[in-house]
Amino acid sequence: MVTRTVDASSKSVKHGLPFGHTLACHAGSVGPVDTIAARIRRALEAKGWSARELSRQAGLAESQVGNTLARLDKHPDAVELTTLRKISGPLGVSVDWLVTGRDDLRSEEH
Repeated sequence: MVTRTVDASSKSVKHGLPFGHTLACHAGSVGPVDTIAARIRRALEAKGWSARELSRQAGLAESQVGNTLARLDKHPDAVELTTLRKISGPLGVSVDWLVTGRDDLRSEEH
């Protein structure tokens, strides 16, 4: 499986525009593709939160995280970095982990 990563310094990422490439990470040598949506759901499960609760914790409209997850399920490359930044803090994970699945699950701010 070929995966692509996006340079976080690129103009499109800095301004929160949708990424140009599908962002996926193979979870180990065996197993399904691990997507941004799957990582968000994994972090939600670890917190015991619903998508609606995460929206509240991140200061977003109540349905925004649920809508983002639905959009990512259909179009894995249609994510806005600004949304990932807003949800990563309350989830206690880094934006890098949400995007790539690499590194530690913990937030960069810890």
